Amino acid sequence: MSMIPKGNSKSGLPMQRSVPILALLALCWSPGFVGREWRIWPAARPAPAAPAGLRARSARPAVQFQRAGSHSGPDAQRLLSQQSKPLLVFLPGIDGAARLRSVQFRRLWTFYDSWAMDVTADDRSDLDELLNMLETFIKEHRADRPVLLVAESMGAVLALNLAFNQPKLNEALCLINPATSYRRTPLSLLAPLLPSLPENLYETLPAVITPLVGRVGWYEGVISSQQVDSAGSSPLENFLRISRGLSKALPPETLRFRESLLRKGLRRLEPRMADPPAIVTLLVAGDADAVLPSVAETARLQKLLPGAQRVVLPGVAHACFDDVNNVNLLSLLTDAGITQRLTQAKVSTPSLTPKTWLDRSLLQARSWVSPVFLSTAHGRVMPGLPVVDAETPLLLVGNHQLFSLDGIFIVEEFLREQQRLVTAMVYPPLLDEVSPLDPLPYPFPGSLELFEKFQVKPTSPRNLLKTLRPGNAALLFPGGAREVFKRKGEEYQLFWPDAPDLVRIAAKANATIVPFSGVGSDEFFAGTVLDSDELLGLPVIGDWFRERIQNLPTFVEDDVFVPPVPVPRIQGPRRNYFLFGEPVPTAEVDHKDRAACAEIYSQIRSAVKVGMDYLLSAREDDPFEDMPGRYAWEQATGVQAPSFDLRKWGRVAQAGAKASPTSQNSFWSSPAARPAKLRTEGPDDGQTLLARGPQVRELMCAGPLLRRCHASPLHGAANLFTLIFLLFWSRALHFAMLCSWLLRTF
Repeated sequence: MSMIPKGNSKSGLPMQRSVPILALLALCWSPGFVGREWRIWPAARPAPAAPAGLRARSARPAVQFQRAGSHSGPDAQRLLSQQSKPLLVFLPGIDGAARLRSVQFRRLWTFYDSWAMDVTADDRSDLDELLNMLETFIKEHRADRPVLLVAESMGAVLALNLAFNQPKLNEALCLINPATSYRRTPLSLLAPLLPSLPENLYETLPAVITPLVGRVGWYEGVISSQQVDSAGSSPLENFLRISRGLSKALPPETLRFRESLLRKGLRRLEPRMADPPAIVTLLVAGDADAVLPSVAETARLQKLLPGAQRVVLPGVAHACFDDVNNVNLLSLLTDAGITQRLTQAKVSTPSLTPKTWLDRSLLQARSWVSPVFLSTAHGRVMPGLPVVDAETPLLLVGNHQLFSLDGIFIVEEFLREQQRLVTAMVYPPLLDEVSPLDPLPYPFPGSLELFEKFQVKPTSPRNLLKTLRPGNAALLFPGGAREVFKRKGEEYQLFWPDAPDLVRIAAKANATIVPFSGVGSDEFFAGTVLDSDELLGLPVIGDWFRERIQNLPTFVEDDVFVPPVPVPRIQGPRRNYFLFGEPVPTAEVDHKDRAACAEIYSQIRSAVKVGMDYLLSAREDDPFEDMPGRYAWEQATGVQAPSFDLRKWGRVAQAGAKASPTSQNSFWSSPAARPAKLRTEGPDDGQTLLARGPQVRELMCAGPLLRRCHASPLHGAANLFTLIFLLFWSRALHFAMLCSWLLRTF
């Protein structure tokens, strides 16, 4: 049945006029068109002057540079330590957003003093003014430090112009999906027309084309600084929120001005490319870039820039910097040798690139549990790992979980996020060539190769003290085998020794202790058929186990090396969560003061307990806590599934204090104590875990539906088909809304 009204010759006009527009949009975003410069008119139209008093009305400077990546508050000592590191300046694309809270900056924090240029929508600085401001900032802040410019898209044009003007100002460049090919692409035909679109269409268009620019959630770094409403409860509300935020970040007049600024920068840059300066350069391109032909352009630039290195990232779109799940800027800089060259640091950590069956198995296991990492700073819970000075010895202390499936995820995350190797202290018999329980398959096949790769050490006071040297980090589970092989009903209980020996060792090494809590792996299986005590009580089998373990070392009471017999979980393993508490420095603690060490030990133990209670309560609000729906979502979108909202779960109660449902964003000690509906009043401080809200709304609020499916033991297939349906329906709805706007506008 036709949707075009009949009986009027003009009735078909709206649809006829909308088809060419949709075709032009499709042409605009198709990659691979590289050739001569495309133009709609002989010369670019001059951008209109900014309205009188526009800058005066701005609440802050139109262009400013802000320190990025530090999340621990105004700590003078931390800021002082940053000033000794190489200066990194990030130059954003055409949107001008600094993305100060990006995970990329937190990863870079250990090695770089990161700053970002933030350009507001009302700025009308010309090319020379921007270059002068950038040059002035670097000269004022470098203080004889090496300088690295990281520039994305249009920012790469600005960085290259500065490099030609002042070749000795910065030592290295990292150009991400550079816009140096813009004038030779179909996009240069369409971009000048976009500011002339009707207002309703211009405000709706951004959310429709977001899938072409990057993966789900890439836009959060752009719209977080805009005064827009929080994510709504329906896909329509979230659609409008995204459109409003992006259109406010880049209004029509701003787009027109910056497009002309980009053309001006390219006209000045292109004749000079024949004689480029000798600067260490890393070129990064996403092979799924549908905005610019970045793969071909970086290949062209590699031939022009002497000694440039080039990396092509599979499956990565134009918004490369924002794709924190698939792009790790620190790893790229380290693999290219730039980090080592600028910092003089000896970065020699195991590679996380899957090369063997064991590496691929670890990657698969990670996808099953989709671990969420949180840290606490000044009472606030934030996404990511704790940030501790790289030269300070670090001791991670926390609860162990069933079958020790948790440690590898922590070690791997520190490698991925901070390029820091954490040495795990393991039960000594696990390092034997032949397992004490042979022929039983425990430790699991491949464990010995895994231990060798990550350089683990057998647990002992001497080994722990030797590991805690300046710049090193250690991972210790005081509960040892007793917590690994918990008995029935002992999930998330601590079985630590009474003596505070680990604190005394840390104090002797002047180390910083970071307590952490983990949940999820104790419920990897549905339950236990026979636990360690029951196996030892069986005839014949019990005698066999006792004979094998009688000479094994013991660290905690009842820590017998007898693995239980578990029951597989039909729904698949539960999601893993890790919360790192406030760092506890021991540099001022006398390791001979047993009372002081015992007090710190008690605080650490209490912090781990409180952290487990927090995670067990907060995960009830995670719409993707169970595996089937989460796994389908992540495979379909290519990004990690969102978790609970940190605007609701932003604080952890003080250690030892009972949590209560108050308005202070503290957590509730049990799901039953939590109100039916949590309030989210107050400003959005950007602490939403993994861009939780927008991604869930993008899937038509799939979380509540999945939660209803989880009530049934046969929910696995239902989750999978539901998620696939929601993915396609969400995109179809976006397209239908665009067509509706077009029909009403034209």
